[in-house]
Amino acid sequence: MLLHLLKDKFSEAAKRDNWYYYEEKTINDSSLSSAIHSIAACDFNDTEKALENFIEAIEVDIGENMKSSDIGIHAAAMGVSGNR
Repeated sequence: MLLHLLKDKFSEAAKRDNWYYYEEKTINDSSLSSAIHSIAACDFNDTEKALENFIEAIEVDIGENMKSSDIGIHAAAMGVSGNR
């Protein structure tokens, strides 16, 4: 999240290195996690990882497990679609 919020403070290489280091350690238990991972991957031009995480983010509400949004959508995850 820090890489996204302060994106002008980090080089592309720093974003990439941090993303790959932390991505494998992150449990992605938050609906926002995949969305931010997608945006960050865009910042260092890894379109494959960006798309993979984007799909995960939107599937929180429109994927096969539709029960996840019975009491409302995950607005944070949906925010990724308007960011890029």
